[in-house]
Amino acid sequence: MLQSMGEYKGAAPTSAADIIPRFVSNLRLPNELEKLAVQIAVASASDLQGRVYTSVAGAAIYMAYLLCYGLPVTQGVPPRTAKDISEATGAAEATIRQVYREMHGFRHRLFAPGADGKGGLPDFIPPGRLDAIPDH
Repeated sequence: MLQSMGEYKGAAPTSAADIIPRFVSNLRLPNELEKLAVQIAVASASDLQGRVYTSVAGAAIYMAYLLCYGLPVTQGVPPRTAKDISEATGAAEATIRQVYREMHGFRHRLFAPGADGKGGLPDFIPPGRLDAIPDH
């Protein structure tokens, strides 16, 4: 919107959490995974300042996918690789993997319950899965 002094005041910058729903929908993944990916993106925002939001979104979706389905992927679930996520997000596969490796390093902090009791891993994530996801 143009202001009276000729300055442009645009919309707030897009964040990874804002675009995850669209990407998850394009990948035909469930809502539970979307919510988990958004949680990961929001919790990792301060650690990943300066990263392009599509890369953070892609890495958050990749981590959420691995947490939900593990490796090898649960039977009956459409397999989604970093390459698939790259194609859906437009972020380079190598960049998604690099950001994912960074997230993996502080993954326990991403799910630490806050003072309000919120946070933590959802009940549908099997016990021990957070420690079992690969670091690559």
